[in-house]
Amino acid sequence: MAFLTSNSTHPRLTGLLVNVTFGLVMAVTGTAAQAAKHVLSPIVEHGEFEVESKFDRRFDDKSEMDNAQSANISIGYGVTSYWATELELQWKQDPQGSYHFDSSSWENRFQLTPQGEYWADLGLFFEYEKVAQSGDHDNYTVGLLAQKEFGETLTTFNLLLTRELGSDAAPGTATEVRLQMRWRSNLALQPGVEIYYEPGDWGNFSPADERRLRAGPVLVGQLRTGALSKVKYELGYLFGMNAASERGTLRARVEYEFR
Repeated sequence: MAFLTSNSTHPRLTGLLVNVTFGLVMAVTGTAAQAAKHVLSPIVEHGEFEVESKFDRRFDDKSEMDNAQSANISIGYGVTSYWATELELQWKQDPQGSYHFDSSSWENRFQLTPQGEYWADLGLFFEYEKVAQSGDHDNYTVGLLAQKEFGETLTTFNLLLTRELGSDAAPGTATEVRLQMRWRSNLALQPGVEIYYEPGDWGNFSPADERRLRAGPVLVGQLRTGALSKVKYELGYLFGMNAASERGTLRARVEYEFR
């Protein structure tokens, strides 16, 4: 498709966006629970290395919800045409707390269907997280990843289930839905929208006013840095949709991919 191979990028603007995103991430990575979140793609690129950093910061009028931050840095590799694996180091800051190293995790994505051959591209996700702080719990996450093209739009859907481990772990299985839709008329500048929804435990959802729901705009893009390398970025802002959600969340992500 033309929009996948277009060279009609805007180098100065794209470079500025990448620099701003990178600056936001690196401002806390190595000094800033959960990892900074993003919508996961089911597509695996065999033989591709990636170095990635993510960051989010939350804003609210209530001190118990304001200024929470999380960040991570990770390295991953596409082992086969259907399996990509990644190691992450994660930091966080609770509201009114201090930055600290939070956990390390092993993340895996499995592509189930060849890209573009069926109605949707499907994948599976598995992550094991080892926590560093006493009182927290190791946990694992499994999930379904789906992606669908509609003309120049790309819609990606995640359904993720997380369960804590240990004798005193929470008994339920936390549920999260992530959704991103973006317009890909230009590889360097792809505007879109995102939704992050946490309804509670699977099979025992929380009351409606206690379900965390956030949504907002996102800007996604990529810039080629060589024949076999590129930089990807995401910069978004999520608005809290109910009382259970903080007023706003700034989200940033930078990824360097190479073969």
